[in-house]
Amino acid sequence: MKECAGDTAANMPFDAAREKLMAHQREVREKVLKVGNAFASISVVIENFLEQLGDWTNIPNRWATLGKGIKNVYRGIERRSTTRNRMARWKTSMSGASK
Repeated sequence: MKECAGDTAANMPFDAAREKLMAHQREVREKVLKVGNAFASISVVIENFLEQLGDWTNIPNRWATLGKGIKNVYRGIERRSTTRNRMARWKTSMSGASK
C-alpha cells in the first residue's frame, strides 16, 4: 500500500486507499498485458506444448502400459492396507497381553 500511496497510506480513508490500490492494479495489468507481451509469451509456451503433444500419445502397447500402471497402484494400496491390518491386529494383541 505504501508503494502506491506513499507515506500518507496509513492516514487514508478506506475508500480512498481502495481506489488507489485498484488504480495501481489496473496500471500493472496494462503493463503486463501490453508492454510485457504476456500474450506473446503464453502463445510461445502453448505452441511448444502442442508440438510435443504427439510424443505423449506415441506410447507402444497403450492399453498394456496403462494396465501395468493401474496394477502397480492397486498393489501399493493393497500392501499398505495389509500393513495397517497387521499393525491393528498386533496392537490389539498387545493390549490384550498387558491385562
